[in-house]
Amino acid sequence: FFFQAEDGIRDAQESRGLGDVYKRQLLVATLQKDLASASPHEVLVALNTLSKLLCPSIVHALVDPVVKLLNHAHELLRKKAIMVLHKIAQIAPTAITEYHEKMKKALCDKDPSVMMASLNLYMDEVRAHPQRFKDLVGSFVVILKQVIEHKLPRDYD
Repeated sequence: FFFQAEDGIRDAQESRGLGDVYKRQLLVATLQKDLASASPHEVLVALNTLSKLLCPSIVHALVDPVVKLLNHAHELLRKKAIMVLHKIAQIAPTAITEYHEKMKKALCDKDPSVMMASLNLYMDEVRAHPQRFKDLVGSFVVILKQVIEHKLPRDYD
């Protein structure tokens, strides 16, 4: 017996009852609330939780709140949002609109840890489709020069 919720937040798996649907809805609602919180600690816990519990059935409900965090004032939250977006892109590649534009912006972030997190995303993408990223070669070279010439803050040496 399979049960598919009308709202689309349930994976195609054997149902253990309607309670599973409500638990998933509660999880999504709680994560959405916490991702929009004014408290950076709550947002960080939500991002950590999302990185562990992310599955295809909840991706579309949570991608927009995570994308909004790319502009957050705290660099740790921007970095973690990039990491979660990378996982979302692996699970549901079409879920993030203008994905590459968002990652280009992260590549130029003022904080080196955010910049480095976005480099990890590009590493996988460039290996798979090198021709798509010819326009970013200049940015990659600038970043490499910053690392080689020790122009990053001392914490990153």
